Amino acid sequence: MTEDRYEIHFHHVGGYGGALPLPIPRPLRRDVNLYLYDANAESMDRVRTDGEYRRQMNIGQAVFDRDGQVDVHITYHPAASSLFPVDPDAMTYWAGGYVESDMCDILMSDFREVRRVPVPCTTIDALRRTKGIVTDFLSLDAEGSERQILDGAHDALSTTVVGLISEVHFMNLRTGQTTAGELFDRANRHGFHMADLRMHEGRAFARLPLGWRTVGAVTSGDAFFFKRIDVLKSAYPAPGPSLAKLALFCLLTGRLEHGVAAALAAQDADPAAFNAAADFAYVKLLAEITQLYRQQEPFFLPTWSEYYPTAEAGLRHGESGRGLDVRDACRRYFSKVDATKFIHRVAALSNQDDSPLESLLKRYELNELAVSVKQHRQRSLIILLNWLDLLDKEKPTTAQHIAQRIAERLA
Repeated sequence: MTEDRYEIHFHHVGGYGGALPLPIPRPLRRDVNLYLYDANAESMDRVRTDGEYRRQMNIGQAVFDRDGQVDVHITYHPAASSLFPVDPDAMTYWAGGYVESDMCDILMSDFREVRRVPVPCTTIDALRRTKGIVTDFLSLDAEGSERQILDGAHDALSTTVVGLISEVHFMNLRTGQTTAGELFDRANRHGFHMADLRMHEGRAFARLPLGWRTVGAVTSGDAFFFKRIDVLKSAYPAPGPSLAKLALFCLLTGRLEHGVAAALAAQDADPAAFNAAADFAYVKLLAEITQLYRQQEPFFLPTWSEYYPTAEAGLRHGESGRGLDVRDACRRYFSKVDATKFIHRVAALSNQDDSPLESLLKRYELNELAVSVKQHRQRSLIILLNWLDLLDKEKPTTAQHIAQRIAERLA
């Protein structure tokens, strides 16, 4: 096994200066080869090489659905430059409108074209064939040309890409731009499923002055897609390394559950995978996460069928009293869950300090994910104890109180 199969190849197209929608924590950057593209040569001049990455390539070339040449339409506001012209109907409809940013208002007329520049273009698949450039993560901020870029990355999307990020547009601002439906259709055809949609804050159109604005009209966001684990296992030539990369992509986007599932699948595909690639920080992280997971007793909230053992009882959900017998629900739950282990796990989960998993995530500077895990375990624990009627309403709930209430329920 060659360890270079575990190198991460992250391609980001557009974005006027290389700002990534998926930042890489510093402890993991030495595992990542970063490739930056932009059709606007002036924007590439703004990109600096960050020596913290394994390698960084600033590719001043347009990416499209063919090799050859394409025009880039440079706009007065340079970040709006695109391979497609601004739609005149949009200019007319939003005439006098503003896009509110974090520093100033941007007039609709600021999106007007100031010049057109022919630039060479290529495809992601052509770069793979001619230069051997692999693509694991593909990020698109291409101002409308996402459809063409994906069509030119057909082979990569079918064999190596595990994570896809794309700007998605909900308003027609350019003639011929990729629609949201086209983007979702192409992702689905290649075996991806959407995991997140993050709307662009502050990019909504406004027509009125300050003091008369709210959130405006929806314009765009970033969609995050994961390659389906079953597709990856059956169709990719190197499922072990690809699953490990998918696990990292999931962690970076805050999807711990899917990331752990992908990491466990990577170990199943190749039990020695994490040992063979121990030079990579993200592989060490995945190894530690899976070890923690395998050591821990699985612990779940009660299921619907434990609350409502019959369809008739479930149909009464929402009525006064919910048609629920808490004592019977508790008996059904503890017929599957050992009460002693339950009390032990509740004590561990209620700890206000960081859990071993949360500490591990913080060590790799996945701080937002660590906070999310902590908030979720504390909130879920309250839900669990409340629905099983094990909370002490008068004073802080203790292990002794929980044990007493469980004994009463099971008596």
